[in-house]
Amino acid sequence: MSTFRHVATVKKNQAEEVRICLTEYGEHKLVDVRVCTTTERFGGTLGPSRKGFSLSRAKLPALIAALQKAEREGGAR
Repeated sequence: MSTFRHVATVKKNQAEEVRICLTEYGEHKLVDVRVCTTTERFGGTLGPSRKGFSLSRAKLPALIAALQKAEREGGAR
């Protein structure tokens, strides 16, 4: 059985947002980064799509470092 704990949301556009959740699946502790979108499937409300990924929480520092590098090199607009 898996459990989810929502920790943050980033607005992507008018119809989508990115949700970051902490989850556990069996013995595996994961961070889930998922695009949520408005669809008929969710009755016109936002719900998770297949777009996204789960990553071991142990790899979270490497992901953060990579995003910070992208920010430094790409600059915030």
